[in-house]
Amino acid sequence: MKVNVISVYSKVPKLINSLQSHLPSIKFKQIVSTNDKDLRQPNVLIIDVPVLLPILNDISNAKFIHITRAGVDQLINYVKQNGRLPCCPVVRYTGPIYAALMAEYVIHRVVHYERDFERIRNNQQAKIWSLEGKVRAYRTVSDLKIGILGVGYLGFGIAKILHSLGATIYAFRRSTGELPDIYTSVFHGKDQLPEFLRICDYIVSVLPETEDTIGLLNNGVLEHCKDKNAVFISVGRGSIINEQELIRALKNNWLQAAFLDVFPTEPLPKDSALWTTPNVTITPHVAAYNRAQDIAKAFKMNLELFQQRKPMIGLIDFEKGY
Repeated sequence: MKVNVISVYSKVPKLINSLQSHLPSIKFKQIVSTNDKDLRQPNVLIIDVPVLLPILNDISNAKFIHITRAGVDQLINYVKQNGRLPCCPVVRYTGPIYAALMAEYVIHRVVHYERDFERIRNNQQAKIWSLEGKVRAYRTVSDLKIGILGVGYLGFGIAKILHSLGATIYAFRRSTGELPDIYTSVFHGKDQLPEFLRICDYIVSVLPETEDTIGLLNNGVLEHCKDKNAVFISVGRGSIINEQELIRALKNNWLQAAFLDVFPTEPLPKDSALWTTPNVTITPHVAAYNRAQDIAKAFKMNLELFQQRKPMIGLIDFEKGY
């Protein structure tokens, strides 16, 4: 299917330049206003979610819409409230490129914590040469059992790299189905969640926000982590657990640490107790940032799939909510 002109309505810096570099034979049109007539032409649209929502119902003949971020809860909620599906396929920025960025973050967190680089840094500041604690007696990635909550493109990308380093990988998903053999075991649904939590040294959440995932780790379920005294890494959506439940799990030593990149409210409010809770590390939603060059690569991949009439990566299912 031939595509000649692609409209771009985004605040991502240098996105047009990156797109043109990766697809030099395509004409990209920069949109600067919702009144631009090119928004309503039968072409492909690359767009930020905040500017898409007010005009979504006016787009009636686009071939497909490619949004510039992975999170789609705002778009899903809008469509549900509006009661009207988009006129064409909508895909989100995801896939192997985005997954690799996520994996880098997760691996950094695991290695940094297991080798106690925080203590080494503090020792340096105090001019102390010490091999005490985990500085020398650390676990390697290959010693660890790591559970991945969510086994889509992002979860699989993280799992694949951790597995290549020797980790034993467990998966949690809401439905049954075949998965690659990198997973030692796969757990399905809330009934199997306690068993999943009991065996993991690390729990990595990459779940999207849906009706099924909101509060999934609330109601004391993390008590099942107490024998392992697991570490929690959250890079999916912050709504998987509320603040009080997470702090409770840490205070009760069900979890030994939490690395948090996503939160129910962002920016994280200054009065949040998480800022000062021991063994909590906060990053400002940067595990995988929406860089222009990565969005361009992901879009090129999807454009080629679209032209070949093959399923695109990150196609949004408005019924499932992700």
